[in-house]
Amino acid sequence: MIFEPIVPIWVIFALLILGGLLAYWQYGRGGFFGVKIGHRLTLLVTKSAIFLVFGFLLLNPQWVREVSTERPARMAVLFDTSESMNSLEGPDKPTAFQKLRDAFFRQVYPLLSDRADLRFYTFSTKLATADPEILRKEENAGGAATNIRGAIQETLSQQGSSPPAAILLLTDGNHNWGPEPTVDILKAEDSDKFIPLISVSTQAYGEIKKSMALSQVTLPAPIFSDEDTEVRFQVVTSGSEGQKAKIHLLMEKEGEPGEWTEVDSEEKAGEGVTELPLMAASTQGSIPTRFPEGGNYRVTVVAEAEGLGSASKTEEIYVEPGRWRVAYYCGRPGWMNSSLVRRMATVPRYALRVAIDQGNTWSYLVTGRTEPRGPEGESDVEKGYISLEEVAFDADLVILEGLGPDQVAQLPADIIKERLEKGAALLVIVGKSDPVNQGVLGRIGAADRVPAITQSSILAPSKREIAFTDLTAGHPVTNSPIILGV
Repeated sequence: MIFEPIVPIWVIFALLILGGLLAYWQYGRGGFFGVKIGHRLTLLVTKSAIFLVFGFLLLNPQWVREVSTERPARMAVLFDTSESMNSLEGPDKPTAFQKLRDAFFRQVYPLLSDRADLRFYTFSTKLATADPEILRKEENAGGAATNIRGAIQETLSQQGSSPPAAILLLTDGNHNWGPEPTVDILKAEDSDKFIPLISVSTQAYGEIKKSMALSQVTLPAPIFSDEDTEVRFQVVTSGSEGQKAKIHLLMEKEGEPGEWTEVDSEEKAGEGVTELPLMAASTQGSIPTRFPEGGNYRVTVVAEAEGLGSASKTEEIYVEPGRWRVAYYCGRPGWMNSSLVRRMATVPRYALRVAIDQGNTWSYLVTGRTEPRGPEGESDVEKGYISLEEVAFDADLVILEGLGPDQVAQLPADIIKERLEKGAALLVIVGKSDPVNQGVLGRIGAADRVPAITQSSILAPSKREIAFTDLTAGHPVTNSPIILGV
């Protein structure tokens, strides 16, 4: 909305000047109508003030009128991107899509861009909002044919309660209309408004331009090293039904920032060539693979097919160093000082990072039976408890907390010692008044692996990627040092 005075500004100033002249003529000269000079001056000031107030009111917003400005008409522009739009007029000739697109942006767009609010859409298998700058650079259409009426109705529904003033359709005529320009009248739903539909068509040629592109490459999240992972992708093609494409998976790992090194085929799974039968418009596929270690990776999917050329797409991802199989043993103080709580779980590296940073109880990291050992004569298996040996089997990290002599005697020391020798990590949580039980370290072969107990010692397991630092503050709850050795 804009505002303008009821009368032009020069009229207002003219009235003010005229009022001043009249006041002077009536009261500025002596002896007029026998009025005394004092009265004449009073009337002069009063009348001048009236004209000044009148002029101020004319300039004030309450004395102006509102002038409405209409928005430019909204027009929907639909580009047909079905497969037939890739038909070739001849060798090295533009396709039907390119021909219509170039003609529109060269001749029509400059005329309409300032006079209408243009909304661009493309349609083949479904309607999609389009960017005109991207449309200018598109080389092919590459979609499947569809019912053109459905695309038009979908366009109308996306306009909301205010339908467009007109719809401009650019197509090859292989739908509901022939190659001649046609006009139709549509009626918007829940409205009495009629919408002109202008269809501009070009002849579809016999030969379809063959093309191929990779529209997306997706991977699950989070991804863990040394675990099977699927790389999913979608291949969009034109004129390729019945053909097979060869899919290659390339993998690069970032060493120093910005430096990428190709991962050897021996270090990963799923590398090689996979054949993928191509459908009419788009084909989805996946390649199983495995990342050898954690870090930043660049994954590239390359598709090749005879007569279609090749296409590739790259995604950068972060791979977690892996999941750790955690064995947790905790003693129970007091009257249950002979009991031993044990738990086990497969835990991501970042969960361990949070656990060490935040502390509290370690038991939330893992799941499993927490009850103590069963009574004499009844095994853990008979009681339905997980066995102490099963907890330690294949462990990557062993956590010991609050163990007394009775609990130390129950530990599966041989299994824990074997795991430590194979590169597993050991985490011992102790209190200030409760020194490390050297007996437990000796039983599991870790006495020479854990240095001074007065401060935290952090060492990385030989075959795992983990780097816990700044732990000298101790356990946030017990204020005890945290000791990690290998």
